Amino acid sequence: MDSKGRNRWADLILWIVAIVLAATTVALYVNSNLFNSARFADHAQESLREPDVREVVSDRLGDFVVDELAEDAVAVRPLIDSVSGVVIESAAFQRLFRSAVLQTHRALIEGDSDSAVLTIANVGIIVSQGLRQLAPDIGNQIPESFDDALLQVASFKSVRGLSDAARASHNLSVYLVILTLLLLAAAFVISADRLRSIGRLGISLILGGGLIVAGYFIARFFALRPVVNGGVVDRHVGELIWDAFLSNLLTIAILMIGLGVVLSVVIDGVLSGVRVQDRARSFVDRVQSPESTRARVGWALGTVAFGLWLALAPLEAAGFVLTMGGVLVVAVGLQELALIAAPAPSAESGQAAAELRGQRKKYARAAAIGAIGAMITVTIVGAIHVGGGLQSFGLVRSTGACNGDEQLCDRPLNSVAIAATHNSMSVASSPNWLFPSQEESIASQLSDGIHGLLFDVYYAYPGRRVYTDTVRSSPKARSEMRAEFGDQFVDAADRIRRSISKPEGVDPELFMCHGFCELGATKLNEATSALRTYMEQNPREVVFVVIEDYVPWQDIAEYFERAGLRKYAYDGPWGPEWPTLGEMIDKNKRLMLMTEKETPTIPWMHNAYESVQETPFHFSNIEQLRAPSSCDEERGSPENTLFLINNWVDTAPNPRPSIARRVNSQAFLSSRIARCEKKRNLLASLIAVDFYREGDLFGVVDDLNASR
Repeated sequence: MDSKGRNRWADLILWIVAIVLAATTVALYVNSNLFNSARFADHAQESLREPDVREVVSDRLGDFVVDELAEDAVAVRPLIDSVSGVVIESAAFQRLFRSAVLQTHRALIEGDSDSAVLTIANVGIIVSQGLRQLAPDIGNQIPESFDDALLQVASFKSVRGLSDAARASHNLSVYLVILTLLLLAAAFVISADRLRSIGRLGISLILGGGLIVAGYFIARFFALRPVVNGGVVDRHVGELIWDAFLSNLLTIAILMIGLGVVLSVVIDGVLSGVRVQDRARSFVDRVQSPESTRARVGWALGTVAFGLWLALAPLEAAGFVLTMGGVLVVAVGLQELALIAAPAPSAESGQAAAELRGQRKKYARAAAIGAIGAMITVTIVGAIHVGGGLQSFGLVRSTGACNGDEQLCDRPLNSVAIAATHNSMSVASSPNWLFPSQEESIASQLSDGIHGLLFDVYYAYPGRRVYTDTVRSSPKARSEMRAEFGDQFVDAADRIRRSISKPEGVDPELFMCHGFCELGATKLNEATSALRTYMEQNPREVVFVVIEDYVPWQDIAEYFERAGLRKYAYDGPWGPEWPTLGEMIDKNKRLMLMTEKETPTIPWMHNAYESVQETPFHFSNIEQLRAPSSCDEERGSPENTLFLINNWVDTAPNPRPSIARRVNSQAFLSSRIARCEKKRNLLASLIAVDFYREGDLFGVVDDLNASR
């Protein structure tokens, strides 16, 4: 087969790649967003942020209460709608909404009929019991029959079809990825001019992205028709919900088109010597004066389709056109740079012409690498902007500062203020946590500037639902939970526990939980892995870990050692005199590991209250936290030189960001710290809060360190 024939076959395969690539992208997106419970719940919560969507949910909630739970409530329907609208806007409801969506989705996808997530009644009972504790005047008005109604609502089984569809989607995405790679390999093996084929690959990316864009809007129109015609929602609300789940797919398609434009334009220009501006003018001339009827029909249909798009979705169309315009400008600039450097085309023949073509191919190859690099850079920058910063990607390391501030390097440990999180493991962004205390994962907390982690550790059996090992975990936990949350909460949680079968054939593992792993659990090795990554990527950061241990300290130490954290663990004198942060960093002993209950006998882990003294940690309302008694002595000897200030209000079982926003505010928090420092004649070391992103924890800590 001659070179032209090989190139034609390569082009044909790359045309097929365009279709397969579009299908692969859609399959991967569906598999990772619609059949992934955590991502699905994120999208559902995102849709709830739209006011129009919240209004629909509020209406449906009112319908459900009146039609299904309490027919007599029709007389107070306006009040129900008003209250439900306010409740749905609250962050607490949205977290519970996400948790409910996540757990129900997981049950349906995994076909987990033996899971507590299918016993929504028990979750509802816990919520109602929590409401009775938080707001007795309202909670006591909840009729006992409400629990029975919840039992009826919860009497459903998993949908087998969804579980099968999830597995099919996963398998399809794998097969399509393999097929795409095989087709690409075949195209480049067959091609007689691989550099030319890279340019053709750019066209495939444009076509693949275009197919996704077109399919997105066509599918949205037809998928919403039965919903809109059935009166479930109007088209605007339906589109908002659709976009909340699938708009990122549109972004991916636009990135594909952008990369394709850059690749094809730059390589074609360097190989041919023809600028994209000249090709655009030639294209416009051909379009305006088509040579055949077929071309004229195609031009007319394309014009009509584009006009309809502009009329029906002007904002989306304008955004797409502007984005593509920006991409094209980038491509023109890169092409021009390559043309400046590349030798000019020549009419010479023979060896000189061949050498010239070879030189131009070298420049085209360099231009292709530059184009790909430019688009990858744009993609990474975009992902970093969305994801919350360079540091979370491990791309930026600390400078010569200590915990972000050069002035702290010469200060002893007990003269440095540290931002810390209470119940660090209990996060709203993590699956399974019904009543979270923090917004983001431990990895995100560390990246955001949290240097103190306070969490609880239990033994539990891993499975579709984590099952607490009450034999290996300390029996003190149960009595402490009753004291903190009350008998009704513990009894309701026990009902959830009894509805779960103990996983068979697996050994218990260490989990971070809060009393009942059934209500929320994260494997300890996830925290140690995140901590190891952070310590490796941030060599000038000192971190505290205080563990409320309901398991033997030896087992906890084994997990930290297995994760490779022992080399970072501080093993010097544990007070009253402390090294400076700079000394700890220079020796690479930057991790303070402490337990609350047992007393380890190894040099790199100690009982916290051998070196720490603290404030009380149980406050029922803000006024108690404001009172002088909130600075009284709690655990730890008065001679200890590290000072832990516990700054949160207990609204068990459901911590409330609205309260955290007030008690973490600059005025409230700095005032309380000053009051406690004066009363205890000690500088605050660890300031532990709920919902660390509410208020101004980091600003307060920075002010403390600046003033010392």
